[in-house]
This record gives sequence, structure tokens and C-alpha cells, in this order.
Amino acid sequence: MVFLVLLTKLSKLIKTSLPKSQTLKIGFKKKLIKRRARNCPENFHHKYLLIKAETARIKGKNEKAFDYYNQAINSSRKNGYTNIEAVANELAARFQLARGCKRTAKAYINDACFCYEKWGAIGKVEAMQNKYQQLMPQSGEKGHHVTTTNTLTD
Repeated sequence: MVFLVLLTKLSKLIKTSLPKSQTLKIGFKKKLIKRRARNCPENFHHKYLLIKAETARIKGKNEKAFDYYNQAINSSRKNGYTNIEAVANELAARFQLARGCKRTAKAYINDACFCYEKWGAIGKVEAMQNKYQQLMPQSGEKGHHVTTTNTLTD
């Protein structure tokens, strides 16, 4: 639960201009996730990497954010957390869209939809298809799953 609360707060932030009380709460929760990741990496490392990705994004450290998103995606996949893999792909897509990298964002969106579908979150897939219509494969395009483990350039 701590992870979801922290991730939700971080994903909504654009700048680091937070009140000090919020910064302290986020720091405490981040340390808690880090400790859990150290004690049980199979269950928490991917979550910690995703928190680090969002933190790097907020601080404007784009290369680090990009790297952490990919690490979180790979760690989630490796440990069987399809739901977190889906969320990590979705957040990575939002990050890439904000940077104007539509081709890269499209790959992440497709992977997120694939993971959400695999997880059984069909309503989420439909919501993403509506929200990101311009990035969804058009009829005649190959499949809807594109792997994002390789670095893509626009």
C-alpha cells in the first residue's frame, strides 16, 4: 500500500516545488520501499526502481529516469509482476510523450496494453486505447506488442 500511495503522489508531480512536509513524507516512504527492496528484492526491487524513475523524472534527470523505467520493466517481468510491468510501461510512455518522443512512447503504450490485457485489466486497456488513440496500431499494422527492452531513438 505504501508503494501505491507514493507512486500515485510522484506520478502527479511535475516539479520538485513541494511543501517541506510533503517532501519529508515522500522521503520516508521511499526509504521504506528501499529497505524492503534490500530485504526481499524479488518482491520489491522493481517497485523501488519505479519510484526512482519517477523521482528522476521530477528532478529533470531524463537519462536516469529512462534507465530506471527500463530496469523497473525488466525486473517486474523477470519476477512475474505483470501489473507493475504494465504500470511501469505506462509511466515510461507518459515520460516519453512529455519529451516529444512519440515513437518510443508508442512502444511503451503497446507494451502497457499487452501487460494490462495479460493481467486481465480489459477496462484499463480500453481506457488507454481511447486516451492514446494516435499511438495505437492502425488496421494493417503488425501486432500490438512491441518490446521496449532496446533503446529506441526518434
